[in-house]
Amino acid sequence: MPGDDATGWRRLRSWWENRPIGLQVGVVAPISIVALTVLHVTLLNQPMGRGTSYGVFWGILVTLLIVGGTRMERGRREAERERLHPDGDERRLRL
Repeated sequence: MPGDDATGWRRLRSWWENRPIGLQVGVVAPISIVALTVLHVTLLNQPMGRGTSYGVFWGILVTLLIVGGTRMERGRREAERERLHPDGDERRLRL
């Protein structure tokens, strides 16, 4: 049932994009900071203090990229939808 899976991903994407920006940052930031700290300390053999500093630095940048990319992609999709359906009716295609 490929249609169900695609619909599920679309619904999840739509749910995530409709969350307030503060909530998106609040979800992404801790995950990215912890993941990057662990990466720096374990894989790159950084001391705990330096690894934590790098994790926070890169975690903030990753958070900005993910949340900013989410906002830009949503805006692009909405602009495309408006261009294809200027009257709001998605059943007709007006050029």
